[in-house]
Amino acid sequence: LGFLLALLAVAKGQTNWTPVTVGSAASGGDSPAGSGACGYGTLSASSWPYDAIAVVNPDSPFLAGSAPQGCGTCLEIQCTDEVCGSAAGAFVALVTDNCDGCDLSQIYVSPTAYAKSFSPSIGLATGRATAVPCAPPGDIVVRIDTFRPTLGGYLRLVLLSVAGQGPIDSVELRTSGSQGDWAPLARSFGAAWDASSLPSLPLDIRITRGGDTLIVQSAITEEGQLGDIQTGVQFGGASSGLVNGVNSVLDTPATIPEVSTWVQVLTNVGLAVLLDAPDAQATLLVPTNSALDAAIAGGSVRDADTLAALLNSAPDLANPLAAYHVVKGLWPSWTLAPGTRLPTSATLDKVNLLQLNVTAGPVIRGVGSSANVLQADLLACGPSVIHIIDQVLLPFNFDQASLDAITATQVPVPPAAPSPAVTPAGRRLMRV
Repeated sequence: LGFLLALLAVAKGQTNWTPVTVGSAASGGDSPAGSGACGYGTLSASSWPYDAIAVVNPDSPFLAGSAPQGCGTCLEIQCTDEVCGSAAGAFVALVTDNCDGCDLSQIYVSPTAYAKSFSPSIGLATGRATAVPCAPPGDIVVRIDTFRPTLGGYLRLVLLSVAGQGPIDSVELRTSGSQGDWAPLARSFGAAWDASSLPSLPLDIRITRGGDTLIVQSAITEEGQLGDIQTGVQFGGASSGLVNGVNSVLDTPATIPEVSTWVQVLTNVGLAVLLDAPDAQATLLVPTNSALDAAIAGGSVRDADTLAALLNSAPDLANPLAAYHVVKGLWPSWTLAPGTRLPTSATLDKVNLLQLNVTAGPVIRGVGSSANVLQADLLACGPSVIHIIDQVLLPFNFDQASLDAITATQVPVPPAAPSPAVTPAGRRLMRV
């Protein structure tokens, strides 16, 4: 955890900014910029870097000391144009493609990232940028796009979701269990590495950067194997989806004294068990202790003067309230654009799920209250994302008449699919 928090601190405190002009590149769904000069192939907008991608001139000064052509470099970008105002937030984008015809100071980013700091009506606007350590919420992914097992063999791969900063020094292969020499791959182009005359399968992969070495054992096991390999390793001490010994989503907020009351609330209502799996993927909205200790607006409810006291004495309210702060899927700060609706895990009638609405700020609005994000994008295993907020989000009001407001935020839960028939040949397993 300390490593990733340090990365976030560095990103927020950088002072070696370079003046740039920033524009919005065409994008939608899966980012087309991912298939360009860096060789990443299609990058899904639902996984890191969540469509926050950048296209740059490979000779741009802010790429000094980075990987060839800047591929895999994370850039912190912020609007400085007078029309942006003081509220324009910075965001981090991953360099995935090159624009040889662009000026050295130009950066084009996906519309999703552009909207984080720039108004769509500005067009090409002034800003500033600096290279920062990347902080993906998980392990390195090896993507193999070419594997020819005949004629001595040929393989080409790229590395995705690499934490930290600086170029990869080497990628090597060796037969698993062998004590022989490692066979180096050569840089092909962009972020791609390739090799011919391959060692015998299965293959281990060794990745080296700046004196740090990672080994992925038995990574490649089949001839012609293509696609993504989850390595279980990461630079900076993270591995197997865990962050420096963090074993569940709640281990991250549990290290923050200012939110200890909410961690206890989640534990008391049983959500800690659901979030305990290392592969749990969710976005947690975590109120501060002071938000829970504040007096209930309008006076006491059920003889409780604060929300903390109420939750201790009213489990029928505690369960939907706690689930209201667990959002399904990954929602980093740059996805919280005005108009976004966040699907929570809460339901008041056991049929409909409740949603939260995002307005400018960002401000997250619930049925009975709203909250500002105090600290965004804390990373937890799973991967999961945590935002610290300044108020408790209420899925209800404390008077019966205003409960009608809940109806507008509900979304139907899809009906359960019928169970598959069991045949003599065996049982079908369904993942839910």
